[in-house]
Amino acid sequence: MGPRLKPVHIALIVLVLLAIVTCSAASEVTRFTLCEDKVRSIINGTYTEGNINSVTIKTLGYLYEGPVNGLKASCPRSEWLTLTLEGCDVLCGSIIDVAQPAEAISITATWIFPLAILLNLPYESYHDRKVRGILGEVLNWLGSPQSALTATLWNFRQIRACHRRSKASDGKLNDAYYILSCLNQYDISKGLPEIVRPKKQKAVDGSTSDSNTDPEAGVVNNQPDNWYFKTLIYGLLRPKAHISEALALSLKETDEPVPLDMLLTEELLENIAFQLRMLRRRSVIPTLASLALFLVAFVFSVVLTFGDLGTDINILYMSLGLFLLWLPMLVTFSIVDRNPISSTRTATLLSRYLYNVNAVRTWSVAQNLAPKLSTLDQINWWTRDVNPQDTFPVGRFLGQGRIIQYCGLAHAVLNHTSPDSDIKTKDTTRQEFSFENAIAAYDTCGDAVATALRGPKPASWYSTAVVSCLLVWNEIMMAVMFAFNTPTVGPGCWSGSCFLYGALSTVTWLVQFQKKPARWARMVAFAFNALALGWLVTTIVLQLSGVFNNCYCLSAPIARGMYGGYMDFANSLDYRNNFDVLNYWIAAAVVGGMVPMGAFVVAVFWWLKCQHLPHAPGLLSRDRRRL
Repeated sequence: MGPRLKPVHIALIVLVLLAIVTCSAASEVTRFTLCEDKVRSIINGTYTEGNINSVTIKTLGYLYEGPVNGLKASCPRSEWLTLTLEGCDVLCGSIIDVAQPAEAISITATWIFPLAILLNLPYESYHDRKVRGILGEVLNWLGSPQSALTATLWNFRQIRACHRRSKASDGKLNDAYYILSCLNQYDISKGLPEIVRPKKQKAVDGSTSDSNTDPEAGVVNNQPDNWYFKTLIYGLLRPKAHISEALALSLKETDEPVPLDMLLTEELLENIAFQLRMLRRRSVIPTLASLALFLVAFVFSVVLTFGDLGTDINILYMSLGLFLLWLPMLVTFSIVDRNPISSTRTATLLSRYLYNVNAVRTWSVAQNLAPKLSTLDQINWWTRDVNPQDTFPVGRFLGQGRIIQYCGLAHAVLNHTSPDSDIKTKDTTRQEFSFENAIAAYDTCGDAVATALRGPKPASWYSTAVVSCLLVWNEIMMAVMFAFNTPTVGPGCWSGSCFLYGALSTVTWLVQFQKKPARWARMVAFAFNALALGWLVTTIVLQLSGVFNNCYCLSAPIARGMYGGYMDFANSLDYRNNFDVLNYWIAAAVVGGMVPMGAFVVAVFWWLKCQHLPHAPGLLSRDRRRL
């Protein structure tokens, strides 16, 4: 077999292509500088071009003599040379002032190569060696960072909630909540069939009745009693570690042994937790350190850009860095989310675990009915000729928004269980079920979890979605504000391109408000993700290569009448000295830079707080069950 592409190969190819395009578009002579010399010669009367001379250049409307937004009062308007869009087209021609070699190399080194942080994204499909899967992940992450960040933050909030619940139990429930946090990132919708509503039939007398007289009809198709979730709750809460104080005292007083199914489920829980911890992705600290260096490098780049303003430095290139600052936020939270090394192997282990838990539960019920007839060898453990996915399906890995679908299993379980075995409320809006060691309690809790998963998303998810969208849009709007207020003041090609990317990438964020979007909605989201990613790459190439340095883009004619409508020949240093623009530049740089730094601190804090959850407490039991 030939060599296969890996995520690192794809990312490096993209970076190299961007660098080549940027540098190959370089020119030794600034073409607009030559045009400026020609225009000034015409105005001074030392040069004519056809019928254009010092008089006709004004009468033909080639010189712009209207107001210039943002120009300081200390700078006389008459000394500021400006052309109309028509004048620029006639006098300068359809030229593009492409980047010069030194500038192109500097831009590439400052703003392009740092994009190598893309390599730190958790490319799950790398382990399956599927290029299509890698491209799909990149499409979802870069095509709609708002939705990817929503999924990532929401999952990490649930991990944090699992950590708090585990901490409240003094770590006794650590394994259970870690397994719950792992299963939370998988598609378990096949274990949650839709409600099947009975059809109504009209009788001869005009009355209506249910078409199905089956007492289970109208509950759930194929799984009338939410067996999937009852089994899960039984496996998580039945082990010996969850034994209530009342039951422990009763067993001690009567000198009775701990029920055998408690010991068996505890062994299964410890073993699967150990296996999942072995499969978790590591190297978090080095990756976070590289991201911290990236943010520090950005600060130095901003400072150096302000300090080196001159004829060869275009301040707008700094807005490119602002525009892409949502990327380190997404990478940071994706890293601390701690994905498995192989999602397919993890799904297989989880499915086998549920199968074995169900075997223990079935045996335990039979033992209670006929204690003398039930022996351990009657437990129907998983074997290699059995596919547990047929009974307890664990579907595709959904982490970091790989697929647009709600993941709320952990929230539902935590919301319907209590760490205190003596707590039981009668609130009609939400019931909390204690860890009492009875089948009825597990079944009731399983029904409540299934009902919650079929219901609407919790309010906390919506708040997470809004915050995620605002974080991404903050960086986009800082770049827009930076470009908008840089002369020519007004909406131009670069500011419009940034805003358009934000609009395209927000479509998928809106689609994800459906709990499980229909196929057509997924196709719409996929199409807009492709458009957004394509536009992102295109606009970066256009900006870096200098294609935006043309008459149309420099005159910012989109809102002519209110803004723009003219172009000038000044450089970034002239803008800083003669326009009220420095405050906008500083504000955009500070706000745009502080948000990802704050997000980085929060992510590291959350990660440190949840450190003990994925840590293996010890070795496997010698008499372990094969998973």
